[in-house]
Amino acid sequence: MSSAERSTLTLRAPAAYPDSGMGNDTTDRRAFLGRAALGAATIVGGVAAAGLLAPGLAHADAGPQVLPPPAPPRAIHDDVAGDPDDAVRAFLGPIEVDTAIGAWSIARIHGVFRGALPFVLAHADGRRVQVDLMATEAGAPAGVAATTRGQLYLVNRGRGSAVTPPDLEDAIRALAARIADREAVAALPLDSFVARHFRHPGGVFVIAL
Repeated sequence: MSSAERSTLTLRAPAAYPDSGMGNDTTDRRAFLGRAALGAATIVGGVAAAGLLAPGLAHADAGPQVLPPPAPPRAIHDDVAGDPDDAVRAFLGPIEVDTAIGAWSIARIHGVFRGALPFVLAHADGRRVQVDLMATEAGAPAGVAATTRGQLYLVNRGRGSAVTPPDLEDAIRALAARIADREAVAALPLDSFVARHFRHPGGVFVIAL
């Protein structure tokens, strides 16, 4: 075999790789890591020279990074119950703020809010509660009191398990009787308990008292 052929075979001999079992393992691993580090440095240097580094990898002398302002915190309520409109006032007629119902009175009436008509009832001892009027629907849970076409629900976070005080229950029943009288002459489109939760999944239904 000529010397040229031996040179060719030598050049074509397989190179050693880390953990391949070929050659000195420690020496080969160090050589491999050294070549890898050199290659990475070359790539990063080339990208930086081309001005293609991501903002987080910019040079220290590139000046302070301009970051976007933080997003404002989300409000607990994405909307709030408004004032009653003409349709609500026509439906309720003489039922208005300060109307006495048992030992309680109507402190506030809102417009239709996410399918229900909210009332705020107040007691002389300082108690205040939210009562929502919704449409009656077969299969929906019953409220504290029923009107001709609706249900009055006490919104107290009790999830149906809290006991309603007797004086408050009497007041809600009195309000239901007054609303039933109005339903004979007027109507107000409302959602049922089930329809409201279907149309507003995860919605906030509590109003400020």
